[in-house]
Amino acid sequence: MHEYIAFLKRYPWATYLLLAVNIVVFGAMELSGYSSQNVFDLLDWGANFYPYTFKDEWWRLITSMFLHIGFIHLLVNMFALFSLGSDIESVFGHRAFIITYLVSGLSAGLVSGYYNLYVISAGASGAIFGIYGFHIVQVIAHEWQDKNVVIKSFVGFAIYIAVMTIIGTQANFDNAAHFGGLGAGLVIGMGDVAFNSQRTHRIYPLILAVSLGLVFFTYLNIPRHKVQYFDMFQVFLQSDEMSVNRMNKSYSSDSAMATDFSELLLEWDTVRQEIDSLPELPPALEGDRQILENYVKWRSEEIGYIVTSIKEESYIYLDSLEIVRYKMDTMPPLQYVLNYNRPSPSAPDTTEAQKPPAREIVEVYYDSLWKECPIWEHHYYRRGYQDSIGRWDGLVRDYFKSGKIQMKGKYSKDLKDGVFLYYNENNTYSAAGRYEEEYKVGKWQYFYESGVMSSEVRYQDRAYTINTWDSVGNPMVVQGNGEDIHKNPNGVIASYAKYTEGRIEGEAYGYHENGRPYYKEFYNEGRLVYGRSVSLEGERFDYDISTFIPHPVGGADAFQQYIASHKIYPLQARLNNVSGDLEVVFTVHTDGSISDVRFMNHLGYGCEEEAERLLKAGPEWIPAYLHGMEPVTSEGSVVISFP
Repeated sequence: MHEYIAFLKRYPWATYLLLAVNIVVFGAMELSGYSSQNVFDLLDWGANFYPYTFKDEWWRLITSMFLHIGFIHLLVNMFALFSLGSDIESVFGHRAFIITYLVSGLSAGLVSGYYNLYVISAGASGAIFGIYGFHIVQVIAHEWQDKNVVIKSFVGFAIYIAVMTIIGTQANFDNAAHFGGLGAGLVIGMGDVAFNSQRTHRIYPLILAVSLGLVFFTYLNIPRHKVQYFDMFQVFLQSDEMSVNRMNKSYSSDSAMATDFSELLLEWDTVRQEIDSLPELPPALEGDRQILENYVKWRSEEIGYIVTSIKEESYIYLDSLEIVRYKMDTMPPLQYVLNYNRPSPSAPDTTEAQKPPAREIVEVYYDSLWKECPIWEHHYYRRGYQDSIGRWDGLVRDYFKSGKIQMKGKYSKDLKDGVFLYYNENNTYSAAGRYEEEYKVGKWQYFYESGVMSSEVRYQDRAYTINTWDSVGNPMVVQGNGEDIHKNPNGVIASYAKYTEGRIEGEAYGYHENGRPYYKEFYNEGRLVYGRSVSLEGERFDYDISTFIPHPVGGADAFQQYIASHKIYPLQARLNNVSGDLEVVFTVHTDGSISDVRFMNHLGYGCEEEAERLLKAGPEWIPAYLHGMEPVTSEGSVVISFP
């Protein structure tokens, strides 16, 4: 019996037990579907991570000692533990070995947390470094005269350090933890040499108690500023995800969207307060902190512009949105992206992917009447997307010849469809509003060249004037009621109209700059009944609402006869038995020519091409006239039937 007890005292059972535990944990992790090289799996299994460990999960200092990052990490550590641990345990006893291993591993976790910035740490390396430190102290103290033993010990340790450093550099191992464990082993070794010269085991409970006390004291007193920063970052991530989700969400009404986005502003105010309350941070985090401050500021501005745009029903804030979003898109990347939330598995897309239609960016030049022309004659140019058959489709921008922006908008198959912003050449707004398939909808805002708003008009079944202002911003029509008066530079009234419930009612008139009468018109519920105007030369014009509508020379009947006699039913349309009406819209210029032919619906098989040919080869059009005498560019429309 005594021989068996003596054998157990010499047998390194603790080393073999630790080997078994490390190997079993690694095997269990891999065989249960987790990966030892996946950060989320490592965190789930108890890896050491400062924000978790030093917040309230102290047990990670222990569990992380039995996890390994990949098979090579495990293999190198277990070889070192087997070769050195068994010798140390056999010579110095189980207590010395276990205490050194445990305290060194705990110390490694503490040093890792204090020294590193958000490193996920795992492995027995820190504890093994501690065993090496204990061993080196013992060799120097007791074997210093035997150079072979000393050299052998240092060479073995140097090889282990070199291997672990190389592997650690390539695999991002925690070298700070290694040296933290080494320091603990050296201290325990020196304590053993100094107070255990008789080689008894009585000193080890004291060493254990003192070591654990120091570990506990250090754990409580390590600064938590990195934990606070991490917690702030999680609030930031939640707010940003909420913002992205709400921006991609479909809303039943603008008011519901405004309410949701107003709540987002409160979320970002919370993030700002979290950042402001941060203590002094390590220099490596100060750059990220500044980036986050800017991002929160710009994100709040973005959401604020959206809310204001919705509440005021105004699109002029889109330019400000564009600027803010450009700032966010071009901000420098964060050095520490602290998103350690396991991503949710996405459902597989079972729908067949539809390839978007081919589009390319093109540049087209226009003359002063917005007719397409050679580059050397252009006054404007357009840059935007066209589809494979030459229709504007997607984002489009128009520019003055000077290169200044004239329009930003979005087309869908050649039709204006979306928000449009128009500009003067002095960079002020001209108009802002939204189209739906070529028709103005909702509230539009119009501006003087100075940038002062001139009017707000709502388009539904008819145009409804909401408000108007004079050139210095004084209100004239308010909520659809009032008198709209504009004067020539010399003070003579240029135009007068009275609005009732958003429509011109009764008599409207204007004067030439020299004071002579220009026009007088009579309206009933916003519709022109009749009007009379006089040119500066004294020529009189009588007109009604029909003068606002462009029409073909010779009249509508003659135009339909022209269509019937010149129309060619396309062969492909005939072969595919295609028939129907094409609604065509186009621009009628002041000289009677037409351009910019668009189709409100499509038949295909050559019908659109034939309709455009008929229009451009047909009779000229009489443009719309302002006050019966001034031709203005306007929109015409016809219906052409096939066959």
